[in-house]
Amino acid sequence: MITAQRKAYTMIELIFVIVIIGILAAVIIPKMAINRDDAKASNITQNLAICIGDASTFYLKEGVFDNGIISGACDVTINQNACFTVTPNNGTGILNVKHNGTATMCTKAHTIVERNGLSSATGIDHQF
Repeated sequence: MITAQRKAYTMIELIFVIVIIGILAAVIIPKMAINRDDAKASNITQNLAICIGDASTFYLKEGVFDNGIISGACDVTINQNACFTVTPNNGTGILNVKHNGTATMCTKAHTIVERNGLSSATGIDHQF
């Protein structure tokens, strides 16, 4: 008895594979978006810490906040993300950092920096 060789998949097999791929995509894609937002929030937090560190180093060395340093070091944190406002006061040596923005990424960044004592909704003064 001669058996016919199978040269293609049946329609049911193809539909089954497509359904499995769809289920996997439905599970994986939202998790990737969450991880991307977490990474952006972490990056914003690191940039804010660098901004505060650069401003404090300059202030301790020169006795004043340099607007070039503030705008340069804090440009990524402040202007591109709009999650924080950094306000220097040369007279008192205080750098005030306050929350802005309500985007998911900003909310996550706010949570991280509050835990680390870098910023708050009312503003945290960093005395140098």
